[in-house]
Amino acid sequence: MRRFAFVIVLALTQFAVSAQEKCPVNFNADSLSAAYNNIPKWNGKIIGLEGRVMDIKFSHLGKPYMLVELSKGRTIWAGVLWNKKIDLQLGDRVKLMGYFSAIEPDDYTARSVNKTGAHLLVFALLNTKTNRLTAHEGSAEQVKEWIQGRIPKSKIKIN
Repeated sequence: MRRFAFVIVLALTQFAVSAQEKCPVNFNADSLSAAYNNIPKWNGKIIGLEGRVMDIKFSHLGKPYMLVELSKGRTIWAGVLWNKKIDLQLGDRVKLMGYFSAIEPDDYTARSVNKTGAHLLVFALLNTKTNRLTAHEGSAEQVKEWIQGRIPKSKIKIN
C-alpha cells in the first residue's frame, strides 16, 4: 500500500512540474501597454502572463484581487473567478490565464483600487513556488489546453 501511495505522489509532482514548464504566456509588459491603450480591442481576449504578486485585496465575498507585476515594473490587477481559497503570498511568482476585461461599472472592489479601466479575470492560477495549479471548475477545457502548451482561443465577447 505504501508503494502505491508513493507512485501517486510522484506522478502528481511530475504533473505539476510539467504544468509549470508547459503553461505558456502570450502577454508581457509591452502587450499590457497596448491593451491599456485600446481596452475595447483587447476586451474578452484570453491571455497568459507571468509575474510577481505585489498586493492582495479581498472583495466583500472574500475573493482575492491581486496586483501582479510583469517586467519593466508594469502591473495589472487580476481577480480570480472562483470562491475557493488560494495559497498565495506577497512576492510569489505566478502564471495566470484569464480574460483581459474592462472593469464593469458595478465592480466596486476593482474600482476602489484599480484606476486603469481594465483587469484580468483569472480562471487558472499556477503558483510557480508551490507548483499548485488552481482553476475555476468551468474552465477545465481551457486549462487542459494551457497545460498542453497552448493558449486557448476566446469563445466569448465581454461587453
